[in-house]
Amino acid sequence: MPGLLRPATVDDACSIFTWRNDSWLVGLSSGRHAVTWEEHADWFRRALADPRYLLLIIENEGGVGAGTVRLEQVDEERAIVTIYLLREFTGRGLGVQALSEACARGFARWPVCAIHAYIRADNRPSRSAFAKAGFTDADPGRDCPPDHCEMILRRS
Repeated sequence: MPGLLRPATVDDACSIFTWRNDSWLVGLSSGRHAVTWEEHADWFRRALADPRYLLLIIENEGGVGAGTVRLEQVDEERAIVTIYLLREFTGRGLGVQALSEACARGFARWPVCAIHAYIRADNRPSRSAFAKAGFTDADPGRDCPPDHCEMILRRS
């Protein structure tokens, strides 16, 4: 197994903040902007406390933090997944493995029928990773941001 997931804890706040504001990741993100510590701390506190969130740390086989994967249960039918993988860990299958495992945990945790991903249309590597994790292209729904594509993983 090239990597693993573990639940985020309060001790991960600084690492996740640093990763989230990594210039390479900001350039690939939907919002394309860094966040302040106050914005992050507020979001992080809510994410850890809310049962509709599943925030996981991606670690490589050596236990080094490589990024995060987050699921949010939007309603009874669906959840949304977001993943950030630091540049030095890309291209090794770690993101695909993290997506697969995180989605399995999400399906086990909630009775949702599908997990949705909104990916910038120009982010081909990310689209490829989601496809390898079993996601399929879908017509963009009402929640899909402009210039993004929507991919869905349905409960088997």
